[in-house]
Amino acid sequence: MASSGLGIQAAGKIAQRVPVLRALPVVELLMWGEVAILAKQHLERLTQPERRRLVELVKQAKGRPKNLSVSERDELSALVQKAEPRMFLADCAEKLSPVGVPEAVSRRIGGR
Repeated sequence: MASSGLGIQAAGKIAQRVPVLRALPVVELLMWGEVAILAKQHLERLTQPERRRLVELVKQAKGRPKNLSVSERDELSALVQKAEPRMFLADCAEKLSPVGVPEAVSRRIGGR
């Protein structure tokens, strides 16, 4: 039990030093942490070279698909699909919903 008290104290000290963290309730921080973990799990479905290429294409596009050639857009689409964004959305909904997500909705969102 003593270690959990130390963890809370440490979290409090960190929150004091980072102004943005002071303004966020602990529950919200935990939720953002869960989303970050899920995002990491989905991005790890790509190999390291694929992740690098994804970042390159996104930077090159600068938010505008027309900045990429047709083949680059196709490549970007394939990389994003491999990370399974619909499944990510379903996983987030399942993890963060206080009442749970009905199985039919989860299947429809995530294609399970």
